Amino acid sequence: MNTLAVFLILISSIIHTYWNYVLKKSINKGADPVLLHWLSGIMSVILYSLVFLFFVSSYTVTSHGVFLSALCGLFIAVYVFFLSKSYAYGDLSQVYPLAKTTPFFTLLIGLFYLTETVSFIALTGIILILLGAYLIHLKNFGFKSISKPIISLKQKASIFALITAMISAFYGLFSKLGVVEINPFIFVYLTYVFSAIFYTPLLRFRTKGIIPQFKKFKKSILRIGLSDLFAYSLVVFALSLGKLSYVFALRQMSILFSVFVGIYELKEGYGKTRIVASIIIVAGIMLISISR
Repeated sequence: MNTLAVFLILISSIIHTYWNYVLKKSINKGADPVLLHWLSGIMSVILYSLVFLFFVSSYTVTSHGVFLSALCGLFIAVYVFFLSKSYAYGDLSQVYPLAKTTPFFTLLIGLFYLTETVSFIALTGIILILLGAYLIHLKNFGFKSISKPIISLKQKASIFALITAMISAFYGLFSKLGVVEINPFIFVYLTYVFSAIFYTPLLRFRTKGIIPQFKKFKKSILRIGLSDLFAYSLVVFALSLGKLSYVFALRQMSILFSVFVGIYELKEGYGKTRIVASIIIVAGIMLISISR
């Protein structure tokens, strides 16, 4: 896999983990998850508007590219809605790994829609990542605990996280197609504009809480706004350099970061099993990074 793509995804994973940590920490302090992410999305659009104007003046923007960014924005709006809702019910170190089982879905899309080929080494790596994401939900490695992750799928946190993973696969597909049409950053910015538009109806009766939430969590909104769009931009640039299934699988290294942040910063439980599971994920990441 392209070395630059690996580096971009590594940086993106760190930033992605950071803003998820900020989001979860804010929710623990009483923030409305849906409203907070909408405000951070608006903040992203505002903060990066000058950068967008710089790029759009130098590159051609096709109508098809705009259409793809609109589709991607729709899926991202749904993605962040379910991700935010899942954090309202579960731990960062529990929800985040399950929400990042996206490689399974992107692998299917890459194979059957984009007709990509996946090497045996890369496929083994993807399987290890999925296995690690499963084991990370165990309380311990006892025989009775093996089926617990399956049972936990009935919980709202797990259901919302799985929906998040599936939706993520679709916006990954449109991201891959979009960067072929227009400049990656222009595509990302337009995607976030459309995402904010599509996300607005999801607020429903929350409009009265906009100002109070902004005043109370303005620092968190600023941090998420700066980090979210930038992290996604790096992924989109990586998509222009590598295969969809490889890029989104390698991106799952953020699971490892989220586990340590959840355990040591948010003081979440089951640290030993989640650390072991994260090592399995790292093994999968290494296989994908050395695959050709």
